[in-house]
Amino acid sequence: MRSRRAGFTLLEVLLATAILAMILGVLYSVLITTLRSGRMVEEELATANLGPTVMNLIAQDLRSVYLPDRGGKWFQGRDSGFASSELDRIDFVASIDGTDPETTLQYPYSELGYQMLPNDEEAGLYILYRRRSPGFDDEPLKGGSLEELYDRAVSLNFEYTDGKEWVREWKSWEKQGTLPRAVKVAFVYRMKAGAVEEVERDEEYTSSIVVPLPR
Repeated sequence: MRSRRAGFTLLEVLLATAILAMILGVLYSVLITTLRSGRMVEEELATANLGPTVMNLIAQDLRSVYLPDRGGKWFQGRDSGFASSELDRIDFVASIDGTDPETTLQYPYSELGYQMLPNDEEAGLYILYRRRSPGFDDEPLKGGSLEELYDRAVSLNFEYTDGKEWVREWKSWEKQGTLPRAVKVAFVYRMKAGAVEEVERDEEYTSSIVVPLPR
């Protein structure tokens, strides 16, 4: 009696391997697409929360403004001077702790500021920076390091009030060494089109921040 041969032929093994490779390839492609889409959604949701995050940071810094004396140049709000876009800048001393990265010395105060610089990779957009320098010196409105907050900003506008009227600029040494009673902030940034947003659009956030009286 003849026995039936067990096992698979080489052709059958190769065919099964090819089918398995095709299935794994499709599953891998689906997995990568899903992960990429999820990452895009997370990035867009984070961008959607950018406005409140930036406004809260500016508010926190302005509520910590410190005036060492009434004669120094401790607070300056500068108007951009451009009619087509708002690229204002603000610099001041604040009672926020800072550590010198070179000496590791800690200071109870910091020089802070916000400014916009052109984004060389995207025409018409700007990079929003937060300037910070631990402690303060005789030139508190200069120097320090720049921390990038967002690279697709559209405009940044500051206005200041003494309680009677709003103005576009404020220099403490020209205001008898006083601070503004409040600062109005308007920030506009552009969201990218993607999984959540079908088209690019601009988001605008505004806030009026009360500045504490000098202690």
